[in-house]
Amino acid sequence: MDESRPRQTVLRAGLLMAALGSVAACGSGASPSTGGGKQSAGGSGPTLESSHVGPATAQLFDDEAVPTPPDLRPRPGPFVCMRDPVAFDLSKLKPVSDTPLPFWFAWVQAQARAEVPGFVVVYTGLATGPSIQQTVGAVSKAGPSTYRFMARQPPSMTEAVWQDPNDPLHIAGSNDARTFGTAFGPERERQGFYISTIRVEGHLDPTCQALHNVTVTMTLPKENEGQRFGNQSIEGALGPMSVDSDSDGHPDSWRVTMAAQSLDALMFRP
Repeated sequence: MDESRPRQTVLRAGLLMAALGSVAACGSGASPSTGGGKQSAGGSGPTLESSHVGPATAQLFDDEAVPTPPDLRPRPGPFVCMRDPVAFDLSKLKPVSDTPLPFWFAWVQAQARAEVPGFVVVYTGLATGPSIQQTVGAVSKAGPSTYRFMARQPPSMTEAVWQDPNDPLHIAGSNDARTFGTAFGPERERQGFYISTIRVEGHLDPTCQALHNVTVTMTLPKENEGQRFGNQSIEGALGPMSVDSDSDGHPDSWRVTMAAQSLDALMFRP
């Protein structure tokens, strides 16, 4: 009977056990140096002691030695609601106690003849950021119940809006970089006045369907002299100019404040 095959099997088994022993030794992280262990009583080889973490290694985990990782949590942005843009009809404002009564009569008369809003405030960036922007101007129809700024009468420049850090729905924005006009009345027979500075403050609802507690302050420059509004001129409605807007010591404009408890959002097309 041929005994070579059993011997090969035993030899291969011995080689396999030796290889496994070598892998186990490498995996333990021990050094092959004889200085790292001590001989067993039988003298067959080194018996390795368990590794020990020294003070130098421990310092790597000291709070003062490891730099604080950056805070990668998302920061709150200008996001307010999913509607963008959002527009509100400022011609639905009402006078406050110091609004001259003749101007209020002219406002009501012009509003009664209106087929489109006299002028609107438009907010952009509510959903996209990086900040909320405000533009104010006269509009024309862009479709059924949808409006856009008039091409022949440019709106104000677009400017940044302040947000209350404790209540992002509380916003206030001013536009004073360019004079713009309002346009009340029928679409083919508009009339209004010029505004050099306007400040709009209010409180958006969470869905931006309404603007609450609205206060609007407008500066009407001297270019409005002779301008018809309602059934009279601007100077007839507001009296003598009383605001010195250029600080030269001479009044050159009027200031009017209007308000509304709530304004509903309009459909607006940029």
